[in-house]
Amino acid sequence: MIGALTVEGLLTMMTVDGATDTDVFMAFLEHCLCLKLQHGDVVVMDNLAAHKTKCVREAIEPAVQSSSFSRRTVPISTPSRSAGPR
Repeated sequence: MIGALTVEGLLTMMTVDGATDTDVFMAFLEHCLCLKLQHGDVVVMDNLAAHKTKCVREAIEPAVQSSSFSRRTVPISTPSRSAGPR
């Protein structure tokens, strides 16, 4: 299963039999994700080799017109205890 989430929930998904390689990921982009992306959307991908190819960037950038890419995930942090009144 390959999917895309937003702060509002599931944006799109696709199921495949087998591993996700570049061809499979490109099919997801072309038939699912790029159809849903809007101007200004930010795409965050993990370190899967299929995410690192030039064709992936070339598929996503026109869909969002000015994309921001992050190849690593950022952990969600909780406020420190000294961040406010107790």
